[in-house]
Amino acid sequence: MAQGDNRLLLLMVHGVSSTLEWSSTVLSVLGSHFQTRLIRYRYFHTIWGPVKVYVWPTALLLLVGCALAKWAHSSTDDSLGKPTAFWLVIGLLVLQFLIAAFGEIQWMRRVEKSRPVFLPPLFLTAIGLMGAFSLGYPWQWACPIASTVGTAVFLDLREYGGSRFGTPALLGLPTLVTLVSGWFISIFLAGVDVKLAFFALGVVAVTEPILRANLAFERVKAELQAAADDSPFPPFLVAHSLGTYLTAHVLRETQSLNLSRIIYTGCVLDRRFRWDEIVPSSGESRLMQVTNYVGRIDLVPAMTGLLRCIWCLSTVIGRIVPDRVAEVLRNLLYWRSLGAAGVLGFKGSSELVHTTKPQEPCSACSGKVGLIHNIDHGWARHSTLNQDRPFQAWSWIPSLWGIPVHEYHQWQSICRRGYAHSQNLKESINWVSLREYEDKLLKGPWSWPSSPDVHGRPGQTLEQLVESLLKAQSLPVQAKQLMKRLPTFLFSTVHEAFQEARKKADDQDSVKMGWLHPEVALQRAVLLAQEVQK
Repeated sequence: MAQGDNRLLLLMVHGVSSTLEWSSTVLSVLGSHFQTRLIRYRYFHTIWGPVKVYVWPTALLLLVGCALAKWAHSSTDDSLGKPTAFWLVIGLLVLQFLIAAFGEIQWMRRVEKSRPVFLPPLFLTAIGLMGAFSLGYPWQWACPIASTVGTAVFLDLREYGGSRFGTPALLGLPTLVTLVSGWFISIFLAGVDVKLAFFALGVVAVTEPILRANLAFERVKAELQAAADDSPFPPFLVAHSLGTYLTAHVLRETQSLNLSRIIYTGCVLDRRFRWDEIVPSSGESRLMQVTNYVGRIDLVPAMTGLLRCIWCLSTVIGRIVPDRVAEVLRNLLYWRSLGAAGVLGFKGSSELVHTTKPQEPCSACSGKVGLIHNIDHGWARHSTLNQDRPFQAWSWIPSLWGIPVHEYHQWQSICRRGYAHSQNLKESINWVSLREYEDKLLKGPWSWPSSPDVHGRPGQTLEQLVESLLKAQSLPVQAKQLMKRLPTFLFSTVHEAFQEARKKADDQDSVKMGWLHPEVALQRAVLLAQEVQK
C-alpha cells in the first residue's frame, strides 16, 4: 500500500440533505490510506433537501401561499379574511427565514468555512412583515407570500451557484423576484383569472426536480469518469443516501466506467437492483465488491421502499398505469427506481448477494466471494455509520481493502495482545500466553489480498504468505529461517500503527499508518527479520 501520489483513489458522494460534515470524520480515518476526492452534485443544503427531490420548493411556497390567501377570502368580504390563514402565511414566511438562516450556519460555517450571508433573507423577511402589518388588501397578503418566494430563490441561488454569487447578486435577484411575485399575487387576489398561470407553475414545480436530477446524474457521471481516467486503478467509493442512487445507476448505464470496492450507507436503491448487468456471467467485471450497511431503523430507505411498492402496485393491480405507459414514462422522465436496500438489504442470487452479521465471517463465501454483502446493523439509523469514527476504522478500512472484517479484527487483536505480553515476561504466565498468540499468528489462516486493488487470496498460514512474498521479491532467504523472529516484529509493528491511528489526523505519520494493512505490516516485519538474520 504505497503512500503519496501512488495511493489508491477514494471517491465520496454525499446524500440529498448531507452537508458533507461527515466527510471530515471519514477523511480522518481513510485519508491516511487513500487519496480522497469529494464529488459534490449540490452545493447548498437545508431541510428542504428531501422535498426538492420531488417538487421545487419555490413554486410550492407560491402555490401554498396563494391557496391560503384565496381560502381566507372564500366566505368573507373582510380585507383580512380568516385570521388563521393570515397567521399561517406569516408563519410560512418566518419558517422560510429560519430555514435560510439555519442553512447558512450549517453549510457556510461547517463546510465552506466562510462567513454566512444573512442580509438577503433578513431584508426580504422584514419587507414581508412590514407589508403584512402596515398595508391593506391585497398587499397585506402579497408582501409576505412574495417575500417567502424571494427567500426561496435566495436558497436556489446558494444551491446552484455555490459561492460564486456575491452579496449584491444574492440580494438583488431575490428582491426582483419578490417584486414580480408580489405584483402577480396582487392581480390574482384582485379577482383576475390566472388559472392557466397557476397550472403552468404547478407543472414547473414537478418538472424542475426532474431537470435537477438529470443535472446531478450528469455531474456525478462526469466526476466518476474523470476520476477513473485520472487513476491507473479503478477508484474506490463511499456513498450515502441519494449518493448511492446516483452512483449505482451511473455505473449501470455507463459501460466504460469501472469501479473497485464500494461502501453504501443509507442506501435508497431498489432491493432487486440489476447488479448482474454490471457483473456479466462471462467477461471482465466492472465492479470488485459492494458492502451495503443495513440499518433496521433507517426511515429514509423505508420511505423510498414504500414509494417503490406504490409504483409497482400501480402498474400491476388494476392497471392504473399500464405497462406500456409506465415504460414510456420511464423513458421520457429518465425514471430510475428507488427502493429499500438500506433497510432490508439487496436481494439476488446466492452467488451474487450475501447477507451477514457485522462480526461474523460470511458463511456463503466458501469458494467464490460474493459481489454484494449486506451487513445487518439493527441499531443503525440513516446517518449513524457516517459519523462513527471508531466503526469506520474497524469496518470500513478492511472492507475497502478486501479483508473480512472479523479476520482484520482478529489480526489486530492477536498482534496487540501478543505485544502486551512481550513487554512483561517476568512471570511464566506471560511466556505461555506469548507463545499462544505467536501460534495463533503463525497458523492463521489469513486471506487478505496482496494489494488493495485485487481480490483476496484463499486462507493461508503466515509461513505460506512469507514464502509468496520472498518469491515475488526473488530473495535468497528461506521463509523457515525468519519465522521464529517474525511474530515479535509483527507485534511491535501493528502496535505502533494502532497507536499512530489514535492521534489526530494532522499529527499522524503516513508511513506508520500504512502498517495497519496486514500485507504492509508483514513486509516490514520480513525486512526487520532479514536484518537480524544477517
